[in-house]
Amino acid sequence: MGHIAIVEDEAILRELISYAMETCHYTSRAFGSAEEFLSSYQAGDIYDLLLLDITLPGISGTDLYRTIRDAAESMIPTIFLSAHNAEMDKVSALDLGADDYITKPFGVLELGARVKAVLRRAGRSTSPDRNILRQGPILLDANTRTVKVDGIPVELTNKEFALLESLMQDIGRPLSRQEILDRAWGVNAAIETRTVDMHVKTLRRKLGDASRFIRTVRGVGYKFDSNMV
Repeated sequence: MGHIAIVEDEAILRELISYAMETCHYTSRAFGSAEEFLSSYQAGDIYDLLLLDITLPGISGTDLYRTIRDAAESMIPTIFLSAHNAEMDKVSALDLGADDYITKPFGVLELGARVKAVLRRAGRSTSPDRNILRQGPILLDANTRTVKVDGIPVELTNKEFALLESLMQDIGRPLSRQEILDRAWGVNAAIETRTVDMHVKTLRRKLGDASRFIRTVRGVGYKFDSNMV
């Protein structure tokens, strides 16, 4: 386990939190509003922990929390994020049922430690299986060499699987065609780099709408963009 939902309207902070979760070896999906997260949640996407900003445009963090708390049989462990340091704000958040409350600004190490502690208290794994990669609707299990999109199995060739795994292991970082060849093919470029483009094309076709996560980086290669919704 260890799939974290991040609901934060400030883009820079959202990216920082996503990076922090990646550094701690958790997978994550970031949302800029409560409405975006609610759409994912109601579609059946599963998260092990929610990092939730209290002050959001539209539906507030506290209202979002009440909505999913009242509708769910079991609540997602939740850490509220807030720029307010008032004691009553913390008390109110914890009274709602939140598992923790962190005041901005906060450090990456502190955030990672708080997430780990909440997951432990909730009885969820704090050492996620790094052979299982999950982003958005895509679940890649290297143990069984299977890929699912929205819970539906997708048949990939060995090279397509290795290509997707390489991109998902370095979320957000552009990989050159040469680097992808070295990782997925296990060779030092005895193969033409355009081979990568051919395999990306077939991989995108098989992933359907989820192919939006695989972005072309002009002049470099490709990257897996976790912020695509």
